[in-house]
Amino acid sequence: SKDADSEDDNEDEEEEEEEEEHELDCSNELAMAIADLHPDNDEQKRILFQTLIKMLENILQHPEESKYRTIKMENAAFKKRVGNVPGGGEVMLAIGFIPHTVDDQDVWIMPEDHMPYLEEHRDVLVALEDKIPAAPAPSQPPPAPSMDGMGMGFNPVMMQQMMGSPGMGRLGVDPAVMQELMNDPQVAQMMQNPQWMQRMNQFMQDPQMIQEMHQLMQNPQWIQQMMGGGTGGTGGS
Repeated sequence: SKDADSEDDNEDEEEEEEEEEHELDCSNELAMAIADLHPDNDEQKRILFQTLIKMLENILQHPEESKYRTIKMENAAFKKRVGNVPGGGEVMLAIGFIPHTVDDQDVWIMPEDHMPYLEEHRDVLVALEDKIPAAPAPSQPPPAPSMDGMGMGFNPVMMQQMMGSPGMGRLGVDPAVMQELMNDPQVAQMMQNPQWMQRMNQFMQDPQMIQEMHQLMQNPQWIQQMMGGGTGGTGGS
């Protein structure tokens, strides 16, 4: 009986050693496949890893459902995220999928005997995804000068553009008010900017904008805010 028990123990140890060797082989194969990946950029690599992780998690969560273990090679989403990425097919092989044909369709199938290793593969992919640098935030273009609301809160920068324009006479502005605004150093400085002056000239060609500005210039409260606030933000009612 002792001999029988010893033989059983030896068999168990051999099975454990074989499993460890298989796991090591799988890990090495996956590491080599990932090293041979050649995505266009980090974002493409991130999407590839996320797709593979989701595929493995679906299988782990639904081990009895064969549909999760079958991936159509011609599936548009799969091709874009994995299949068309250089090296993507090798990674599919490394995580256990095998190419097959079902009903005249090329598919990837996850065999049941590879199921015990899926958690390890998923964890490796999750760790690799975490190491991908975060995508840089898109740069925001500077806001263009614009009317605020319905015109009662005129952009002060636009106001500064208009101070020296010959077309200001078309607005019916009190010369004394205009002169006081012109004496503001910040307004005078803005008038030396050719870019602003060019935009102001374009503004003066717009009849609707001229009409709105004319209405503003007839509003004593708005004029007072402009003169008292300098180049700060304006509101109005």
